[in-house]
Amino acid sequence: MPLKVLCDENVPGAVIAALQEWQFEVSRVVPRTPDEEIAERAKREVRVILTLDSDFANVLAFWPPEFFGIVRVKIDPAFIAIVIPSLKRVFEAFPTMEALRGKLVIAEASTFRVWDEFLPPERPTRFRPS
Repeated sequence: MPLKVLCDENVPGAVIAALQEWQFEVSRVVPRTPDEEIAERAKREVRVILTLDSDFANVLAFWPPEFFGIVRVKIDPAFIAIVIPSLKRVFEAFPTMEALRGKLVIAEASTFRVWDEFLPPERPTRFRPS
């Protein structure tokens, strides 16, 4: 089963072409689609979100365990010659939907970071002095 990816509007066409060359099933959102709609579509269509948008790295707004994976490219400027090899490393490390499920991957120029061990914030029901 090929990886299914939903590309945010800021993902360059050359990156989309590379994903298709890697046999991924790629879909792209229309410009100006709100992040919340992108998130809902990714859940509904069982897709990994690929974006350059830092908003998707906000775990309070987009809780990774609710998604099939979020890959945020953190390369500025986003030169294609750097972005494509960076994504290649990410997708070689996580070649399946199951491998990416629940993870936030931050792809950088020469490495990537994975955030996958999230616990809900514990909010005390009342204050207990020690």
